[in-house]
Amino acid sequence: MKVKGLFQRYPRVLEAWEKAIEYTRRLTLLEYERWSAGVYEAEDYLDWRDKLYEIEVKLELKKSGVVADFTETDRQVDKPINAVYGVTFVATSFAVRCALGRGPSKPRLLLVNNGGGSREDYSEPHQASLRRCWRP
Repeated sequence: MKVKGLFQRYPRVLEAWEKAIEYTRRLTLLEYERWSAGVYEAEDYLDWRDKLYEIEVKLELKKSGVVADFTETDRQVDKPINAVYGVTFVATSFAVRCALGRGPSKPRLLLVNNGGGSREDYSEPHQASLRRCWRP
């Protein structure tokens, strides 16, 4: 009842939240425009009981955002090392967010963590993978 009462007392709160998210999105896009567009690749490995499982990402930086492609990552395995989509999204968004506003002569841009700066695109593998596991 208390939460409902707050919404009744402040009926424009949802509108204010949307404005805050949109403002963060605009700031994020301004930062993307400063980045060098291109495709960057990285790989890492999970070590589980003497076997290495590959995580591979292709990161495409564009003026309109970031595309993270994990389709070359190893397939899902019957071991406790897979990650659901939410974990992959948050980890990738956090890494991108940490890079925003960095430069040799300027401090890091402080962005509110409200979703406006985390609308990157992620290609979805057609099969289950270590970074996008599906229910067995």
